[in-house]
Parts: sequence; C-alpha cells; structure tokens
Amino acid sequence: MTVNEIDKNTYTELWAALNERLAAVEADYGLGGALLALREQQRAAGFVREDLDALNRHRFEHPQQAGRFFSIQYNPRRAQRYAGIGRREPPAGVASLNGGCFLCRENIEWQQDGLQLGYDVRGLHRDYFALMNPYPLMPCHAVLVAREHVAQASPFAHPARELPRLALDLVSLAHRMPGFVGFYNGQGAGASIPGHLHFQFFRRPAGYGLFALESAVRPSTQVPGYPLNTLHWQGEIEAIAQQAGDWLCRWLKRLPADAQPSANLIASRSAADAETQIFVVPRDQRRMHAPGMKGAVGGLEVLGELVFSTEQEWDRVQRAEINYFTIESMLSAVSVPD
Repeated sequence: MTVNEIDKNTYTELWAALNERLAAVEADYGLGGALLALREQQRAAGFVREDLDALNRHRFEHPQQAGRFFSIQYNPRRAQRYAGIGRREPPAGVASLNGGCFLCRENIEWQQDGLQLGYDVRGLHRDYFALMNPYPLMPCHAVLVAREHVAQASPFAHPARELPRLALDLVSLAHRMPGFVGFYNGQGAGASIPGHLHFQFFRRPAGYGLFALESAVRPSTQVPGYPLNTLHWQGEIEAIAQQAGDWLCRWLKRLPADAQPSANLIASRSAADAETQIFVVPRDQRRMHAPGMKGAVGGLEVLGELVFSTEQEWDRVQRAEINYFTIESMLSAVSVPD
C-alpha cells in the first residue's frame, strides 16, 4: 500500500492503532519494551533492515593500563544517512513542510509511502515520537523526535530555561528505558539532521559491558584522563538534569562573543538498579570532525566507539595504522576546554 492508495485519515488510523498496541506493551514492559515491539513491526513492514551481525568491530586496549580501551565499528551503511531515505518530492496534492524535513511526521507519511510509523511518547517537557533508525548503529536504534519542528540547537538560544529541560527530557527517557543508552548531538557535534530536535537511543548489546567513557568515571564531577573534556552526574533525574543544565549555562557565559558552542549529552540507566547518569561534553561547532575520520564525532564516538563508514578507513584498521593512541588523539582534536 502506497501513500497514493491511502488518505491522511487512513495513515492516522494506522499510527493510532499501532500506538494503542505499543501503549499496552509499555504498560507491561516499559518504554524499552515498546521500542523493541516497534522495531519488530517496522521490520515486518520492510522499513527497517537491522543487519548488525555484519558489522566489523575492533577493540583497542591501552598497552600499559588495564581497563582503558577504545573501539571502532565498520558500518558502511552509515555513510548513506545524510542523503535520507525515501522519496524526495511529494505526490500531487500533498504539501512538503519545512523543506521536506525527514523528521516531521507530516513529511514522513509521503516520504516513506506510509510504511514508517512511530510511537508517541509523552509525559516530558516536549511531546516526542519514536522512530526506528534506518541506519542503525546498535540494536533497537531509535530516534526520539520532538513533535514540534524546532532546530537541534534551539535549547542554546534560551539556555537558562531550555538546557535543563533538554537534559531532563533526556535523563527521563533513559530512566524509563533501563538497559538503553541515549544521547543528544548538538549542531556541529554529530547531529546529521540539525533542523529538527531529536535524541537517539539504542539498546546496549548483550555482553557488551561498559563503553570507554563509562569505564573512565571516578567519584567526581570531572572524568579524569579521558581525551574529551567531560562532566558526569549520577543520581535522581531532576537533580542531575538541573546540575547538567546549570553547568552548561555557566560554561556558555564564559565563552567569547564569537564562540560557536554546542554539546553532546549522554544518559543511561543501569538495568540492575535505579541509578541514572548523564555525561555532558562541551563542543565547538567548528570541531565536528576528527582527523582521519570521515564521519562526525557524535554521541557514540564520545562514548569511545568510533564509526568508520568507508573502505579506506577500515583498510587503515586492517593495516594496523590505528591503535589506542591514534584514537585518543582523534578524540582530543575535537575537545574544548571548560
């Protein structure tokens, strides 16, 4: 069934029917369970082809310091994400909103011929809906999209009010999804669709353990010895969101007038207990790319797993031209002082 064969009411009815089923799943298994069910529905519909078993992943250990490591995944499909997926022009009689933004629900209907459906997520500062990412980095890779079309950088326009709210939405979602990891990539800090506010979440792979950044955490706000300047808070979601937002506001006030600030925010909740954590990594929009890496440095790279999407990049790994210190240097190149 294509968008030419269904009218807007039918698409709305399909969305509503799916949401009714997923709400029942969430009631029994939480928001993470609802996203897993959404993934299965989108697989059955033919929209999502999650073939992560084909990924090549390599781990680089520090030669002298046990427990310090980075990793690289070779994921060629990620190179296609900037082009989007689906049709470019709407059919006759259908309007394209906001320049054809890939994350506006009204555009998704015609761009994906009615195949892509999402799940409405409420109870936060903003209303969001969840979509499955057609170019996944990890299992059950979802995009949590603001229902309103606002820019990814919009929280920085009114930081005192909006940055704590942004952080609270992120940690609230993480708290509702134990076992998942979520992040906000600011403009110039890994956001591939900077025109529309969104988060990304994925389920932590079974047996994967901690990411490099998580393993570097010590009982202090600063994360010592990590190549990116990083702040960390853990505890009650309202408190840590406010602390993260307040720190960003103080940092912004210290910057020169010509600065182009951005940030990565990363949140997760342990599946074993109720502890929720948030990392804040201040960024400069002019330092989006690490030397020797085609893609941008976003949330997953900040966590310590670089994504290589070209054969040339992966050849460097196979020729042993990449090691722990190479990756450390690449991440250091995009770090900014606090």
